Amino acid sequence: MKNNILLFVFMLSFYTASASVDSNFYVNPSIGNDSNNGTQLYPFKSLNQAAKRVNKLVGKGAITIFLAEGTYGLAETV
Repeated sequence: MKNNILLFVFMLSFYTASASVDSNFYVNPSIGNDSNNGTQLYPFKSLNQAAKRVNKLVGKGAITIFLAEGTYGLAETV
């Protein structure tokens, strides 16, 4: 019985950890490219691309966008 309870707690913690995924995206208008994956080494160029990726992940955990120093122009509403 004790082993079953421990197994249940372990499975529950695994399920809740996999259901919520924290995501970080990086944007750099100088060296970024919107075909990149938004990591620190391969940042997006525009806020619009970061917003598109965030919209795909809404409800799947915390999302943070890190902005590098620079000028960010908006050609369309984000």
